[in-house]
Amino acid sequence: MANIADGWLEIEPLTVEEIAVVKGELLKHWGAFTYGGEAAIEVDSDKLTVIFSGRWTCDAAWDAIDAILNCGSNSVASSVLINAPMLGLGKELASGYQAMVKKDKGGASLKRYRKKI
Repeated sequence: MANIADGWLEIEPLTVEEIAVVKGELLKHWGAFTYGGEAAIEVDSDKLTVIFSGRWTCDAAWDAIDAILNCGSNSVASSVLINAPMLGLGKELASGYQAMVKKDKGGASLKRYRKKI
């Protein structure tokens, strides 16, 4: 078994309807968020937070979000996520992996920043 990276991603602001759409789409890609155990989706007012784990890095989760963002104009989830700012972090201390992702409103993909710790 590989080392387990821990990560989280916040998406906001979202309406109740948008949260339901995003949760449904995330569940279609759930395997990308559950390497080291079960992931969680938390909802607080107009913010959705995904807490998850990955194999060595959080790249599978970031790739899944980018895949949802790039589903095209016919995807309600893609439209919702494009219009929502996002911020996330991932880390795996034994390997020195640390990453931050960010997406501004209107962005079509996550900006990824990685550094050694």
